[in-house]
Amino acid sequence: MAELKEELLDGDRPAREIQEAIDTLNSRISQAQREMAEYGVRDRVLDVSAEELRTAWEDYLPARKQSVFRSLIKEIRIHPAVPPRNVFNPSRIETRWK
Repeated sequence: MAELKEELLDGDRPAREIQEAIDTLNSRISQAQREMAEYGVRDRVLDVSAEELRTAWEDYLPARKQSVFRSLIKEIRIHPAVPPRNVFNPSRIETRWK
């Protein structure tokens, strides 16, 4: 934006052209801020009620869901399979909550 300001003051480019570039940049900045807000989660997930979370969950983007999980889960352990079969067994999964 500083370059555009200098070009306007120097008279290198028409004011209309510079204003269009500034408007485009402002639009991109606004879009980036909206996307950042979409990916963000409240600082403390505990400030969100379970009902609010259930209601909004389907509309959350995967990145936002990951943020929620990261704020609630300390670790996930997958315990070893029992021989001779190495198949998926959900009972081997242990979730440790924060």
